[in-house]
Amino acid sequence: MVIMFSKRFLAPIVYAILLALTGCQLSSSCESFQWNRAIEVPAFLGRVWPVPGEQLSEHCYTNSLSFDYNNGRGIGAIFLTAGIDLDLLSPPASSIDQRIQLFVDDQLVPKDDAVIIEHLTELIEKDEAGNVIHTGRSGSYYLAWTPLLEVGVHEARFEVIRDNGELLTFSWGFTITK
Repeated sequence: MVIMFSKRFLAPIVYAILLALTGCQLSSSCESFQWNRAIEVPAFLGRVWPVPGEQLSEHCYTNSLSFDYNNGRGIGAIFLTAGIDLDLLSPPASSIDQRIQLFVDDQLVPKDDAVIIEHLTELIEKDEAGNVIHTGRSGSYYLAWTPLLEVGVHEARFEVIRDNGELLTFSWGFTITK
């Protein structure tokens, strides 16, 4: 007697076995980072990770440090240019990514290991005759840092300097469990 299983049937089983072997449980998948949890963030942020109040295993946090993409890598955020710079048409003295700092447990995390991805769009301002009179950029920056953190409660804080010199901050806590 030959028993045949479809890929559709086997995929969840294989996934569960892989998660069990890597130390994560189905209820706290390393991939989730609680993306679907609604949180309030200031207008200059689209999303932060880990999510405020999140509890993630040491294994999952450590694995995130080597992600090939920014979304969910270590500690990071999506920074929205429209919430940071007041004048999107005039280029500021320095780009947004140079005006962002991350502090974890009151320690500045160096940008040496930060990964920065720009998702910017050109803005074009035209006069009534349709002549281009000014261009600028708007969109978002994805920034992620990969600090090595131990098991415990951690406080993260972003400090961002607007184009007018105003300091914007956002702080949140998360926990790394054994």
